Amino acid sequence: MWAGLLSLSAAAAPAQTAELKRQHLLALQTLNALQKRSINENREYCGIIVRDDDGTLRVWRVVPGAEASCAVPRPPEDLNSVAAFHTHGSHSPRYDAEVPSTNDLRVEFRRDTYGYVSTPGGRVWFIDPNFRRATLFCGRGCVVSDPTYNPRHTEPIDTLYTLRTLTARQGR
Repeated sequence: MWAGLLSLSAAAAPAQTAELKRQHLLALQTLNALQKRSINENREYCGIIVRDDDGTLRVWRVVPGAEASCAVPRPPEDLNSVAAFHTHGSHSPRYDAEVPSTNDLRVEFRRDTYGYVSTPGGRVWFIDPNFRRATLFCGRGCVVSDPTYNPRHTEPIDTLYTLRTLTARQGR
């Protein structure tokens, strides 16, 4: 299902290491597994990907959030946090949920960690604090999507956003 999705376009992404590819796959699998529950409960779910002492990447913890927010848990200091992830819940014309929010970018930039966001339409975004941008990792239907998702309620979607371009899109 995800063959070919593990590399962002050359124009949109830096060279990827084997570890980053494993991280992408773990995030994608995790978000796909969380989507149905997130959509059914109309709440975000979030968590952390950590690297163990032996170099193994794993999901440390997943927690439920609210309709439009989720407090990513802080791992203990003996675990190396490498990425955060969260879902955007079910489709609602009240939210611009098919793209990351400005807050999603600010949080990952402040924490200096990678981030992943899944949307009601089944898109997954990759937030890279090094390049200070969010890139569409995979498009509509890449992960489980909300059967009530209506693309007519969504503005056109670019494949890359910076804090400035998201602020302009979201009018803040």
